[in-house]
Amino acid sequence: MKKIAALFIVIALVAGCSKKEQDPYKSFRHQTSTTIFNGGEKALAQGDYGQAVQYFEALDAIYPFGPHAQQGQLDIIYAYYKGGDDASALAAADRYIRLYPRGRTVDYAYYLKGIVGFTMGMSWLQKLVGTDPAPRDVSTLQQSFSSFATVVHLFPASHYAADSRLRMAYIRNLVAHREVQIAHFYLEKKAYVAAAN
Repeated sequence: MKKIAALFIVIALVAGCSKKEQDPYKSFRHQTSTTIFNGGEKALAQGDYGQAVQYFEALDAIYPFGPHAQQGQLDIIYAYYKGGDDASALAAADRYIRLYPRGRTVDYAYYLKGIVGFTMGMSWLQKLVGTDPAPRDVSTLQQSFSSFATVVHLFPASHYAADSRLRMAYIRNLVAHREVQIAHFYLEKKAYVAAAN
């Protein structure tokens, strides 16, 4: 009986390994980099962020060093963000910064990274209603603050520097508001040492 079970396991493993991987970019392989890039830009302009991501991922996979590669990688950050995939947007921003640390638009990548962290962890309903973000976890806000600080310090003439300064002040106030809420909680519990800390 054990031999039969082992045989079935081996057959299942062999069948699983022999399954051919389908090419997710098969429909893009016959297109030029300009055609793929323009398709992604068009989808982005129309607000079809899922389609834009498909185009820009195909562009990166098929033409990683093509003439539109750098702009495509920058656009995919925005498409991920607008599509609600914050983790992929942060990963794409980090990748862009790592690949083009002296690129002419690296300030925008840092700014987008800050924007993504600024709203990360909030649902669309919380964003719409304007829920107080102070009680939430501040670790993503601190990372966002760091990205905005990079824009302000390394790119002071950037178009995004002024907004980054405002967002840094807002984040600082949020973190301070959270600390006051924590102190107030401890005061209500008569834990005066914890409140003072």
